Amino acid sequence: MQRIQSILPRHHLAFSTRVGRGSRFSVYVPATMPGVTAMPKRIDPADRHDLQGVYAIVCDDEPVLLQGLAQLFRGAGALVDTVSCMAETESLLENTAREPDIVITDIRLRNNETGIKVAERIRAFWESNIPVVFVTGELIGRKALVEFPEPYVLIGKSTSARNMIDSAAHLIGADI
Repeated sequence: MQRIQSILPRHHLAFSTRVGRGSRFSVYVPATMPGVTAMPKRIDPADRHDLQGVYAIVCDDEPVLLQGLAQLFRGAGALVDTVSCMAETESLLENTAREPDIVITDIRLRNNETGIKVAERIRAFWESNIPVVFVTGELIGRKALVEFPEPYVLIGKSTSARNMIDSAAHLIGADI
């Protein structure tokens, strides 16, 4: 894989396999317009109304909600990987070569796992303060996030699709 990356600079490669399910080989190709040499890492939401080219990790333990969130962010132009628990997060981290631009996660997951721990693990792996959109259907305040470093936003599952996309775009463009 290193040889391919040396031939294709600025491209990111990822490979994952699951016994009995198959393998996935991904190539993240930098998107450029004629006359533009590189896309910025962070997108200024004042200039963009979508998430074109943004790489997002989406986490939810409810398959229907996970699929819905993934579709929403893909529809806004994001490249999306999905996980539903810490074990899947660890597997994704082992098999991806690109740092996410944003993490979108439910706060409460099954088996006493939390989206807070998932986000902390992703940040620790990349040694980066990656923006996080925490999504919750519960009436919890910022108390659960009192020690979580910014940038992040806490929004309800009933939030409109446009508000969710706008919140993500704002975080990505935030200069924190």
